[in-house]
Amino acid sequence: MNEEIAWDDLHDAILLDIDSSWDSGEITIRLRTGLSEAREAKIKGVGGRLIEWPRRHPWGPSIYVNTVRGPTPTSDGASSRLEIEMQSGDTIILEAKEFQLIPAK
Repeated sequence: MNEEIAWDDLHDAILLDIDSSWDSGEITIRLRTGLSEAREAKIKGVGGRLIEWPRRHPWGPSIYVNTVRGPTPTSDGASSRLEIEMQSGDTIILEAKEFQLIPAK
């Protein structure tokens, strides 16, 4: 049974990995959430056109999500922007035509 999940539920989620396909433009981010016994969730970006992945740890090393902003339309209206601020102080920026937040099965 799938459990509902919202973008706001990702605070303190653990970022497991980021995967992308150049050919299809698909972006997949796997997270471990604290909902119902540490389940995994996925963020899927379709038609990806940007991934910025700084890993400088200005606030110190951390694998935890602080906050997620978006998805919001980009200034040119061609896609959506999603920002994942990590508790390390780094912000991962993604742009894709569409983002989906998929709960664990």
